[in-house]
Amino acid sequence: MKQFHCILYCVLLGALLFPFSVVAQEVQLTSDGFNHYNPQWSPDSNWIAYHKLIANNTRQVFKVPSSGGGEVQITNDGYNHFYPQWSPDNDSIAYHKLIANNTRQVFKVSSNGGAEKQLTNDLFNHYDPQWSPNGSWIAYHKLLTSSYMQIYKVSSSGGVEDQLTSDSYDHEFPRWSPNGAWIVYQKAASSNIYQIYKVPSSGGSEEALTSDSSHHERPQWSPN
Repeated sequence: MKQFHCILYCVLLGALLFPFSVVAQEVQLTSDGFNHYNPQWSPDSNWIAYHKLIANNTRQVFKVPSSGGGEVQITNDGYNHFYPQWSPDNDSIAYHKLIANNTRQVFKVSSNGGAEKQLTNDLFNHYDPQWSPNGSWIAYHKLLTSSYMQIYKVSSSGGVEDQLTSDSYDHEFPRWSPNGAWIVYQKAASSNIYQIYKVPSSGGSEEALTSDSSHHERPQWSPN
């Protein structure tokens, strides 16, 4: 019986340890002389998008199969493109782009490449676009003339921006709740310490989720 227990223990231990050795194996997906930044999985898990610093010293959006293979260049012009984000249906990629007037605007493009569509157009900087779960809206933080970052959203088809926060503090890195009802973000509160807040995605009063003497940054929602 002792021998049986030992065999059973050894088999179970091997079953527990073996998957970790498999999970730990890295797979290199890109290999060239350029820097690649901010990889993002497509919702169907078949692709990974990122921005890449290329030979003409601009940052362009690329994608690569998640199983490995050749890179596909999605944008190709003389401007910098940053932080690509997939639409929920895999069809489009949003990003912010540093354009000719030296401002950062929100754009989108087909995930297969093609003509870009500019979604914001003013003299302010827009950062870190994030798709709503239903793909209808894109949220971002925007630097205003007050020198404070505020949370905005715009229709993913373009149009008038909606301002969701408005006070004398910085609000950054918005993230949609899975049901689309809320947007969470970090805010430099009155003590100049970043706290986590949320605001209804349709507009309304913000709600503080943290309040202490430590910095809280870049919040993420649980799946439920």
